[in-house]
Amino acid sequence: MDRAGQTLLRDGMGDIRWLEIGLRETSTRACRNLLEGLLTLPGLHIPEDERREGERCVGNVKRTIHTLFGDIEVKRNWYKTAEADAGRFPLDETLRLMDGYTPALAGSICRSAAREAFVDAQEDFHAHTGLEVDARQFQRLALRVGALAEDFLRTDPGLGISTPPRVYVQLDGTGRRCDTKNWPDVEARVPMEKRKLTRLK
Repeated sequence: MDRAGQTLLRDGMGDIRWLEIGLRETSTRACRNLLEGLLTLPGLHIPEDERREGERCVGNVKRTIHTLFGDIEVKRNWYKTAEADAGRFPLDETLRLMDGYTPALAGSICRSAAREAFVDAQEDFHAHTGLEVDARQFQRLALRVGALAEDFLRTDPGLGISTPPRVYVQLDGTGRRCDTKNWPDVEARVPMEKRKLTRLK
């Protein structure tokens, strides 16, 4: 604050992009530190974070969590059975991480990926947020979310289920409008009088 004030007094008013970018970086860093502190509070309860029968626990396994404020580092427990190659991380499951990305960040990435080519989405995303995300990750996350949405459409959960705010339909990574003639016949599986299908424009 003092340094910014001294610069303004010395140089006078003018283009303040440097000030805006600096304030964004400072506030983002403060939020990242706050979030990291909250997620690493001693004694924080994590559901299912206990050893089940037949499992062994490996503690203090590092995990980088990608958030809207940048990457934070945490340590969590890993539970593994002798028969399985993979194990479970209760913290990851509780936070609903997707490839280490929080739902908020993954949602923003997928929104950008649905609107333009992946490379363009990556460049614009960096310009708007200051976050560095590989263009290939835009494709990976979008395809994963798309697969989950397609599974949802095929389940035919019946009437009385709340309307989702948005349903994934199709993406090809080009940034062009999707050809609606080739869309799957989702209307046959989702009664339109009970569920609104929001098409990506």
